[in-house]
Amino acid sequence: MRTLLAALGLAAMAVPAWADPVGCDPPLSTMESDLCQSQAVEQAQAQLDALYQRVLRSLADEQACPVSAAACGNAQLALAQAQRHWAAFRDADCESAYAFHSDGSGRNSARLHCLAGHISARERQLHEHFEIR
Repeated sequence: MRTLLAALGLAAMAVPAWADPVGCDPPLSTMESDLCQSQAVEQAQAQLDALYQRVLRSLADEQACPVSAAACGNAQLALAQAQRHWAAFRDADCESAYAFHSDGSGRNSARLHCLAGHISARERQLHEHFEIR
């Protein structure tokens, strides 16, 4: 993920300072499309991170925990480990999408589309597993 953000940061710096802001409706070039997708992925990741933190806080709060304190404590530890494994899997899986498309201009889009899919799926999983509405 750091590599992706660094690459997109360098791409963004390549745009002249006097250029108009990127229009995402609809993007006109591959670079604009990648920047728009990157912004959407960053927003989705921020929402997922906030949800994850909210779940951890609710598991740490004995009063808010709908099951025993021990069960919530165990769930909190397991969730933290699962989230680390999920992030590693997400990054490796999306790297494979990037590698597959590495000969073309769609490689960044392939990675970003992959990231968006994983983030959306993970958000649904957290809602379902921890009964968050």
